[in-house]
Amino acid sequence: MRSVSLFATAGVVVFLPACDPVDCGPGTHLEGSTCVVDEASETGDTGSAADTADDTGGGGGEALPDTGPCAPPDEWATAPVPANLLTHTAYDASYDAGLASLSSRVSAYGGGSYSEASIISGATVVAIGREPRWDYITRYYVADANSTYPVNVQADAQIGDKVTFATSGYEGQYGLPILDDIGSFSVSSSGNPVYAEHLGAVTSTFDSRVSQLTHEAGELVEASAMDCGTGNTCFVFEHDGVRDRIRVPSMNSFGLDVDYDGGLCAEVLAPVGQYWDSRGVQGYFIDVAEPEWMRVWPKP
Repeated sequence: MRSVSLFATAGVVVFLPACDPVDCGPGTHLEGSTCVVDEASETGDTGSAADTADDTGGGGGEALPDTGPCAPPDEWATAPVPANLLTHTAYDASYDAGLASLSSRVSAYGGGSYSEASIISGATVVAIGREPRWDYITRYYVADANSTYPVNVQADAQIGDKVTFATSGYEGQYGLPILDDIGSFSVSSSGNPVYAEHLGAVTSTFDSRVSQLTHEAGELVEASAMDCGTGNTCFVFEHDGVRDRIRVPSMNSFGLDVDYDGGLCAEVLAPVGQYWDSRGVQGYFIDVAEPEWMRVWPKP
């Protein structure tokens, strides 16, 4: 573990134990804090022995199925998840970093704190975004087999890192539950598989998918009339024969605005989001909050 520290909240001090030495398992070796596949081995298993519960064979640069005229024309060289870590195979059900325990403690529609901190141990960083209100805060999306949550913290981690931290608070930001009041944030291993769900002929419009990393390619059909929140615009996104939605900031680098009426294909690797206001949930979408989470090209 890169660092071991203590976290204090409400007069309670929680010590996080130091991790045992990392054993990378067969076919791999440890370089610094990263498990690296041996040159003679192509198993793709980049998890440590301590983390084998969530091993899925490692990332393999998972390509999307043929999506018709909007099939990706080439490998996404600048994709937000490195090709060697990306997998469409769900984490093993036994991979439990403790995120499921938060479901009864957090809400997407308010904020609060807990009298006793929750300890999350070994969750995988699957996406990295920005906190729009404070440029010194990073928003890490962390996952295990049960849940995915965004975490606002001033820290240093990379995609595929496994992280341990204590959280004593949360906020619901327009329908997105975010963990905050973070302490003892540390990285225990790197280079772990990153699961992104390929939705296929299913849309993102399910509460259970909020914050889940998804990977899709399809056609940007037109601007959507759905209210996606101030400073954002939603677009109809057709993939695998179904019409879904994506959301991008109104000021974006893709040339997309409310007058857009088609002509572009897109590949997205981004979390699912929802927008909520005083009227209730207005809708769900694949949330392209960061420009690096999507690429576009002219439809053939």
